[in-house]
Amino acid sequence: MVPKIVNSCRNTRIPADAVRAGTYGNDPVFVGRAKHKDSLQVGMVTMAKEGLVVLYDGKPVLFREYEVLCGPAGKYKWIEARGRFNPKDIKDGKPLACGHEKSGEALYAAVTSVHGRDYVGKAGAKIKGMVYPHKGGEDKTKTYVVLCEH
Repeated sequence: MVPKIVNSCRNTRIPADAVRAGTYGNDPVFVGRAKHKDSLQVGMVTMAKEGLVVLYDGKPVLFREYEVLCGPAGKYKWIEARGRFNPKDIKDGKPLACGHEKSGEALYAAVTSVHGRDYVGKAGAKIKGMVYPHKGGEDKTKTYVVLCEH
């Protein structure tokens, strides 16, 4: 089954079946994506930011119109990953390509926690770990979880 994508925008409600990625402050965080400069970037949707925040060229980019990943409960799970991401290293699920770079390289939704807040970012073959928007710039981690289908 291909994941259902729902178009969303500012001031609309997040669909009930949106894939939750954690919590940012008191707000739930969801997996989102948006087209940007010939790519389809993956990032975090939170009402605290009033939209989708993706990381592009080391800087956060805010989108008011974006897509939210949706699907039935139990369809997806988060699996631990370390270092440079290789989908073949995941044995207990199928990593879900949620976007792509200009080159066509797949991007995977990844999450890390920093000081009690969850950040959705991206992992891919050329990224040494996971990158995510943090404090107005880019941050990296080599320990994260990646979204997979059961």
